[in-house]
Amino acid sequence: MKIFCSLLVFCSLMAFMPVQVKDVTMPDSFMAGKEKLILNGTGIRSKYFIDLYYGALYLKRKEKDPKKIVDANEEMSMKIHIVSSHITNEKMEGALRDGFKTSMGGNSAPLEKEIDDIVKAFSEKIKVGDEYDLTYIVDKGIVIRRNGKERITIPGYPFKKALFGIWFGPEPADEDLEQGLLGNN
Repeated sequence: MKIFCSLLVFCSLMAFMPVQVKDVTMPDSFMAGKEKLILNGTGIRSKYFIDLYYGALYLKRKEKDPKKIVDANEEMSMKIHIVSSHITNEKMEGALRDGFKTSMGGNSAPLEKEIDDIVKAFSEKIKVGDEYDLTYIVDKGIVIRRNGKERITIPGYPFKKALFGIWFGPEPADEDLEQGLLGNN
C-alpha cells in the first residue's frame, strides 16, 4: 500500500511539472486574466525538416477534441517560442494570412481588420528566443504579448475561433503540432 501511495503522489507531482520541448521549458500553468490555465500539450512547428517554433496550449481543463477547443468561449492561451531565424516578419504575415483564410474556409474578409491588427503585433523584427502569448480572455478578446510585454488586444469571439482554427480547424497548419498540442505526443 505504501508503494502505491508513493507512486500516486509521484505521478500527481509529475502532472504539474514544467515540460521540456527540446531545449525550451514550457511552464505547467499560465494565468489568463484571473483564470489559471493548465498545460494541455506541447508541439513543434516544422517545415522542410526545420523546427520553426515550439508551441504550448493552455486550457481550463485537458481537452483532446480540436473542435471543442475552437468552439469554447472560455479562457485559453497559445504560447509560441521562436527557435529558427527562418521566421521573418514577412513569412509570419504570410503564414497568418494563409492560416486565417484556411481556418475561415477561404473567406477571411469578415475579419480583415482583426487580421491586419494581429499582423501588426508581429511587425517588430522576430528573433530566435522571442516568445509570444496569444491569450483569449472572455469579454476582452485575444491579448497578444511578446516576451511578456502586451502588444495589442483584439476583441471578439469570432476572431478567437478563427485564430485557434489555424491550429485546430479541419485543416490545421501542422498536423504533428496539433497532435502535440492536444497531448497526443
